[in-house]
Amino acid sequence: MKKIAVVVSAFALFMLVLAVVPVMAAPTEGQKVEIEMKWTPIMSSIVVLENRLSNDVTHRHVTLTWNVELKIVGGDTYVGTAFNDRVAVYVPQEDGQNRIFRDYYELSFPSEGGGFKGNAMVFTTGWVAGVYEGVKTHGVFHGTDNFEGQTINAGAMPWEPYNPSMVWPGYLLKP
Repeated sequence: MKKIAVVVSAFALFMLVLAVVPVMAAPTEGQKVEIEMKWTPIMSSIVVLENRLSNDVTHRHVTLTWNVELKIVGGDTYVGTAFNDRVAVYVPQEDGQNRIFRDYYELSFPSEGGGFKGNAMVFTTGWVAGVYEGVKTHGVFHGTDNFEGQTINAGAMPWEPYNPSMVWPGYLLKP
């Protein structure tokens, strides 16, 4: 009788542990695909919405448009545009100017019937006369319409802006 009580107690404890421990999801069957995003600014599209100076720090709100090529490494290249709503902070330093850009993007690939929306951060150091000492970028974009469920994670370091383009390596997660 003691054996049965021990077995029942052990089984009850086992069931309790199963009820308390979270269920681990199985890995997705999605694909992680290497990409490159080539960004070329349309300089005539820049609109300064706000520009203010506070304690030698410049705050600037601008919008601009980019031509974008989304290259799937070993596959297709999609060509489109990206609307960019940017908030920039310029901080003077002895050796140049540091800049922080907070960007919101809406990428559109009309021939594919969709695009991506998301945010990116750009950090620059040592800006003097259009040349940066160091730059880091990172963006995450979520698919819309025919790209629904897909996510781009991309960025670059180092980066030389407007020469005339920049390329962000990264990857595309497909469901």
